[in-house]
Amino acid sequence: MADYHLGRDEQELGVFPEHEIREGLLTGRFLPTDLAWMAGMTDWQPLESLPAFSPPQPETMPPEMNQAAPEAQYGPPFEDRDTVGFFTALFTTISLVLTQPRDTFSSMRRDGGFGTPLFFLLAVGWPMVILSTTLFSDGSLRMLGEYDFSGQSFDRVLGGPGFFEIAYLMGYPFMVVFGQFLGAAITHACLLAVGGANHSYETTFRVSCYTTGAASVFQLLPILGPLLILLWGGIIQVVGLAAAHGTGLGRVVLALVIPMLVLVTIVLGGVFGLSGSLFQ
Repeated sequence: MADYHLGRDEQELGVFPEHEIREGLLTGRFLPTDLAWMAGMTDWQPLESLPAFSPPQPETMPPEMNQAAPEAQYGPPFEDRDTVGFFTALFTTISLVLTQPRDTFSSMRRDGGFGTPLFFLLAVGWPMVILSTTLFSDGSLRMLGEYDFSGQSFDRVLGGPGFFEIAYLMGYPFMVVFGQFLGAAITHACLLAVGGANHSYETTFRVSCYTTGAASVFQLLPILGPLLILLWGGIIQVVGLAAAHGTGLGRVVLALVIPMLVLVTIVLGGVFGLSGSLFQ
């Protein structure tokens, strides 16, 4: 180690080895403002300005490993349809929602407007309704046409055979839009009631649109379709809401059951009330 000449108050203190100066700084024998010089230096400098004697930098601690990284929000792919292509984004979103709902909705964008999820719902649901009605309709929507009203069949009064199918197909977008806003509002209110809504109403609305739209592809199955829409559509909605809101599956199930319990209570109350009035 090098030897340094030390000085203080214009008085030279002597020549000391580096290790002795370090010890002296710790004990107070030497001061950080003491001047030092060694061969090769152009001038005297305070000890604190020399790298060999500068105070050690505080140790930088790494972040705790259990700190969660910020949650990425980047999907579903239909949100980026302008980049990946409309049909690629559409089919990929359908596949991800139906097969990987937890991963899909845990990273779903929770804001960005209502237009894109509604567009997805209509882009999938409306064609499915048209195809299923065209391929599998047995005239059940015209059953009211069999009834006679003052000598005139109901279908003639309203426009002839097929009127109900056409009215249903044309009115589907309006019914869906109204139904989604209302249904998501009821669901979100129930999630708030059970403590499961950790994000905004828009989050609930987006999950509802994507799950309903993806499940509508089952309409192309003539027998199992309605059952799959009810069962698998319900499962992916429960999983999707839990993942998007960061809550438990039990809270979501309870929130979805509440409206049905209320409806059953109202119906039973009406039935018992009507029965009581009839037997009085």
